[in-house]
Amino acid sequence: MIKKSAKLYSYKNDELRNKIPSEHLVVVKPKKQRAVLRDFFETNVNLWNKYYDKNEGNPYKHNLNVLKLILKNYRNKKTLLDVGCGTGIPLIKFLKMGFDAKGFDFIDTSVRLTQDNLQKHGYGVNLVFKADIENSSTLPSKKFDIITSVGVFPHIINDKGALRNMKKILNENGLVLLQFKNDLFNLFTLNAYSEDFFKRLIDYRSLPKSLKKDIDIFYKQKLSAQSINSQFGILSKFHNPLTIKNELFEPTGFTVKNIHFFHYHRLPPIFQVNHNKIFRKLGDEMESPNDWKGYLMASSFIVEAQLK
Repeated sequence: MIKKSAKLYSYKNDELRNKIPSEHLVVVKPKKQRAVLRDFFETNVNLWNKYYDKNEGNPYKHNLNVLKLILKNYRNKKTLLDVGCGTGIPLIKFLKMGFDAKGFDFIDTSVRLTQDNLQKHGYGVNLVFKADIENSSTLPSKKFDIITSVGVFPHIINDKGALRNMKKILNENGLVLLQFKNDLFNLFTLNAYSEDFFKRLIDYRSLPKSLKKDIDIFYKQKLSAQSINSQFGILSKFHNPLTIKNELFEPTGFTVKNIHFFHYHRLPPIFQVNHNKIFRKLGDEMESPNDWKGYLMASSFIVEAQLK
């Protein structure tokens, strides 16, 4: 059962896991996983107001900082669509930057909360609507110069299908700025996500049972399982910044222009449990979108890609 608590997420409140269920990492039961996602976000989308709240520590501030930095290079482009707009806070930032921006979400509560936030800032409620990037029949007929999307692709069932749908509503030379969770970051976290990464790397499933047993013991001894981010028990996929160009963007007709890293961790997440304030401060000091350390020490990245 999905918890209906609306407390700001932190590692301290997370479910501790020794193993991560496969349905949290990969698509195994699409219909069920899709239903769980919808139920979760319908109940908890109000959390996103807190995630961008300075009084709550603004843990999502780097999402917006990187997007605004990139968008400054595209003042010549006018129309922008925010896919999966949450509660509308990024959308409002884009409007204030001067873009002719709109947003949509597949959750009714999200659309309503975005309308509320738009009104509070003096914008019309018609700038947000309900649609689903995985269902092309719900998408607008209008085309846009830029599509942004944060916190969406980790939960997408069909990545290529969603990107092809974006392609349909982009103008010529259109741009996408899309956020992904960094799979290589799992080399740095030293927790159960690291174990999952290493096992995929060595093709653990193909190994003899006797060897698997010793491998399991080794990882249990060497890796911490006390600070695992369960992502609320919903599908939350990782993507590899080294392979995403050839695996996802090139096959769907996009040219990757750059990859921008954010949400750096100077220490593995286990240290956040007892040192949250200094942990966040150290990470904030490292923020640099194009630093090579981001491949290993940043939990997320934004792909800047253009239609071919």
